[in-house]
Formats: sequence, structure tokens, C-alpha cells
Amino acid sequence: MFSILDLLFPKRCVSCRKFGYFLCQRCIQKLKTVGDICPVCERPSMVGETHQYCQTAYSLDGLTSVFLYTRPIKEAIHRFKYPPYIEKLAPILAELITDNLKKSKGFLFFVKIKPTLVPIPLHWWRKHLRGYNQTELLVRELANKLNLPEENILQRKKLSKPQSELSFKQRKANVAHIFTIGEKFKNSLSKNIVLIDDVWTTGSTLKSACLTLKRKGVIGVWALTLAR
Repeated sequence: MFSILDLLFPKRCVSCRKFGYFLCQRCIQKLKTVGDICPVCERPSMVGETHQYCQTAYSLDGLTSVFLYTRPIKEAIHRFKYPPYIEKLAPILAELITDNLKKSKGFLFFVKIKPTLVPIPLHWWRKHLRGYNQTELLVRELANKLNLPEENILQRKKLSKPQSELSFKQRKANVAHIFTIGEKFKNSLSKNIVLIDDVWTTGSTLKSACLTLKRKGVIGVWALTLAR
């Protein structure tokens, strides 16, 4: 529905700046998908599952990343996370994810056991400044589209530096032991969980979250990211 806000603040594509869209069809057609990799060694994996020889008690069981982290998806994620924020990108990005998940055999196999979708949380202060957590918005949309349960199980214990500001070596230390389980979930955790984040770079954040969950008894943890 058209509103006065559309007149005052017209939609413009985050990439090409075309009016009328937050992400126009022409730019969507430029998006590049990525192949599956093992989340431990980051070498090719047929269905995104962790290689048997890479699997440990606390490792991720698989990873699905949808797009290559280049323009225009990079610009869309930037506008989703940094000012001027475009919160309404959430349903658009979730639609793009679900459209491409049909090609991910590993993820679809994991979904058959009805896992709970869990967003990577922001620290409460950073969420307050932004007004929302982008991964929570994605999870809300994806849960509806995939007909899966969702829960904000994880919490951040401290305000860490943004991962984008750190070197490869610093990222792991920055998110080590940073997550905890919310009190109301400690005795009722789902057996299987899909962790949702926007970008896989080194995987340090998702691996740290997985470690926290598996130490509390979660059996299976898969990671799903918009880009890699």
C-alpha cells in the first residue's frame, strides 16, 4: 500500500539506486550463489555437511550459505546493518534465501527433523542503538516461510568489538565464551537447531554459538547464512 512515507522517503535500490525498490529485479539477477563447504575445514562438501573426519563433539554439523558476499548482496546487508538502516529489507532477503534453499540438499535434509531457528544475538546496547537485530528479523520471516519454530535462545554476555573491524586472528578471540543460554531455555532446549547469521567470514561467531549450545546438550546444530 502506498503511503505518505513513500512520497517523502521513496524506495531506492540499495545497489543501483533505481526508484521504487529496495532491491530491484535487475540487481537480484546479478546475485551469485556459492557452493557448499564444510564449516570446519572450509573445503568443498557435497551437501554442506561437516566432513566425518572434521566432526567433533562441539563442531557445527553443517553450513549453508546462499550468496557470494559481493555486490549487490553486500550492499543490501550493509544497509540492513548500518545507518541509514533499511529494516524492510528483511522480507526481501528472506524470500531470496528460501527461493535458493531448494538447491541445498543438506539443509533440506536437516529441516526434515523440524529444528528450531535461532538468531545470532546482538548485545542489548547495540540492539538498542540500531532498533532491531537483523538476524531476528530474518528468523521471523524464515520461520514463517519454512514452517519451523523460532526462539531467541542465545544472549551475548558482553559488548564485543564488531567482527568487521578485526583481523582473521582477532575474530576468534573476540567472540570466545561470549554467548550464554537464556534462563527460561536452560531446561527446555531444542534437540536440533539452525543458527542464522547474515555473513560467514571466518565462522568464529557461529562456531562459538554452536559450542555454547552443544555444551548444554543440543544434539545437532546447522548454520545458515545469507552470504559467504
